[in-house]
Amino acid sequence: MWGSPAVERCRHVTTLDVSRPALAGPLPARRSRRLRLIRRCQRMGVGFNPTKVRESTVRTTRQLSITLPNEMADVLRNKVSAGEYASESEVIREGLRTLFARDRAVEAWLQTEVAEAYDAAVSDPARTVSAQAVRERLAGEQASSV
Repeated sequence: MWGSPAVERCRHVTTLDVSRPALAGPLPARRSRRLRLIRRCQRMGVGFNPTKVRESTVRTTRQLSITLPNEMADVLRNKVSAGEYASESEVIREGLRTLFARDRAVEAWLQTEVAEAYDAAVSDPARTVSAQAVRERLAGEQASSV
């Protein structure tokens, strides 16, 4: 497969002109062929050389304006002035990475443990406890602890 003509074409696709607005009309034939070729290469698992892509056409960041409470803004600036982070953006990025990691962990927990417990409860309803029984047990435990 690595010597096939399709792979050789994938190796030669190195740049993509994305400066033209996407909604300005139909793509020129040469550009649409190149886009199809890049997509085909990506499906085949063969990438193009990212070192030859023009830097000015590929933007990997977006500037945002956010509003924070004074306390959060002060903590953010203190972390930067203490040298923990290079910029306020780095603090925000680290916070977002942590949030995304937590979301992935919660999703994994839901997919594994919660889904399995739900499936077990559906397959054998005798193993479940009613909400009323839980309330009575908690009320009994609270009364005995007072």
